[in-house]
Amino acid sequence: MDDIEIFGVHYLQQISDSGTGGAIHIEPGIWLNVPLTSKPAEPPTVVRLATIPHGNSVLVQGTSSQLNGPPAVGHANTVPFPVGGVEPPPGTQTASVSTTLALPARSGPRPRRPRSSRQP
Repeated sequence: MDDIEIFGVHYLQQISDSGTGGAIHIEPGIWLNVPLTSKPAEPPTVVRLATIPHGNSVLVQGTSSQLNGPPAVGHANTVPFPVGGVEPPPGTQTASVSTTLALPARSGPRPRRPRSSRQP
């Protein structure tokens, strides 16, 4: 028989705003364990299938490895800063005058834009 058995685990990743509780991201998906095959001759792989409801979908396949102990995760600073600029220290509230991404959004009505004085 040329069929293989594939085993998987489904997941649902949800991310919400810590201040409002509003939904920011939702992602249903599946992790699969694909065994060694002989036709075609391929090693075992792991696969991640994900769909993000606003239209993106992902299919990633690759090999896996086993570690003795926790993985070594390097430095990652998520504070935004201009390309070619100096990286701000972690925890910085605003990296530049033009960005306020780490500050809460302003609530309330938006100010009205002035209407053009041109006649059609």
